[in-house]
Amino acid sequence: HIEFTKCDVGVICKTNPTCDAETWDAAFAMRNLSFHDLYLHDINGEGFYVGHTSHDVDMSCNGQPVNVKPQRIFGLKIYNCRVDGTGWDGIQIANAPENAQIYNNTVSNFGTRNQSSQQAGILFGGLSNGNVYNNYVSNGTGNGIQVLGVGHIQVYNNVVVNTGGNNVASASRDGIFIDDRPTAGYPALYVWVSNNTVISAKRSAIRMENTNKTIVSMNEFRNNLMVASGEPNTTFQGVVVRNNAANTTIGNVYRQSVNDIKFVGTNDFHLTETSPAVDAGESVNILSILTDKDGANRSQGLKPDAGAYEYGGATPPPANIAPVANAGTDKTITLPVNTVTVSGSGVDSDGSITGYSWKKISGPANFNIATEASASTNISLLTAGEYEFELTVTDNKGAAGTDIAKITVLPAIASNLPPVANAGADKTITLPLNMVTVSGSGTD
Repeated sequence: HIEFTKCDVGVICKTNPTCDAETWDAAFAMRNLSFHDLYLHDINGEGFYVGHTSHDVDMSCNGQPVNVKPQRIFGLKIYNCRVDGTGWDGIQIANAPENAQIYNNTVSNFGTRNQSSQQAGILFGGLSNGNVYNNYVSNGTGNGIQVLGVGHIQVYNNVVVNTGGNNVASASRDGIFIDDRPTAGYPALYVWVSNNTVISAKRSAIRMENTNKTIVSMNEFRNNLMVASGEPNTTFQGVVVRNNAANTTIGNVYRQSVNDIKFVGTNDFHLTETSPAVDAGESVNILSILTDKDGANRSQGLKPDAGAYEYGGATPPPANIAPVANAGTDKTITLPVNTVTVSGSGVDSDGSITGYSWKKISGPANFNIATEASASTNISLLTAGEYEFELTVTDNKGAAGTDIAKITVLPAIASNLPPVANAGADKTITLPLNMVTVSGSGTD
């Protein structure tokens, strides 16, 4: 329950080995780490950077070359996190060789710096083993989910949308991308990729490259729903498999047009009754995948459906209603008073308000907002003119509402000067005349 923003890396968890042997794999491990319910956004580099990237490191210690292994991470979990807007990978793990679980995360707008090999939505990196499931990955320049691990890895019930859109590198444009990074002493990689919904991948919806030709057997691609990828391969039901990787493809559905699938809505990838994905899959009991992304049982019909969602399963949640912001009343002050207090609020009809943010959108250059992330704050150092300050409120599902407060600053009134009196000319009279008229005046 922590928010991370405007930093180089959102969460970093690794130790670089040094010449001190206590930092090496034989002496040092991390166990049972969980990162959950975190909100990471507008990050310059990776959202999550967990585990050293390389499985071994060449170093020089006391003038002698040595090859050392960085510490491993066992029992890693990353779940229920929202990652939006990362320059590099959204979630990157490596050196997690036992039971790593990446699930129930939302990753969007990743790889904005378009840096080759640093732009996956979820990177299940070298020397990692476990499962990637129930994630929603969308709108990135690189692969949506990239698997480079060891041993048996399952990738299932994920929704992957619009990936590889801006990238020109041939290896970073797929919805789900699998390749081998063999490591001595660890079993060769093989994958079960099942019941994923992959839409609008720039190159392939699902692609297994097998660069080192060590992915040799037991790979299964089952019940995936693939739509509108750039380079479909109908030979393997939309799955591209290269370099003689043995595989079984069964129950997959591929269509070139999104309209052919009959989804519930433009951004709602649940199935309608007449979708060709309904009852199109094959049994998933062998894979022990007994529920869909919503937690509904598979199957709801005669056979499992293709894709992440079962038709007739859990009722799709209603669309989130954006909150309503109230920036408070407009205000007018007169210099030399140059500070004003703004008091805003927000109302969310289907949830709760989780954040406030003030910013200036117009007016003179001079100002200072004391607490940008508070509903009420002082704004000081104002100069003569008209300002507009915008309040943004965010709800518990990430939707936002805005409102504007106008602040008018009047110039100072000149200091009051005393008027000038003129009693007229002095006069002289001679008795018995005893009356005189005086004529005065004044100016201000």
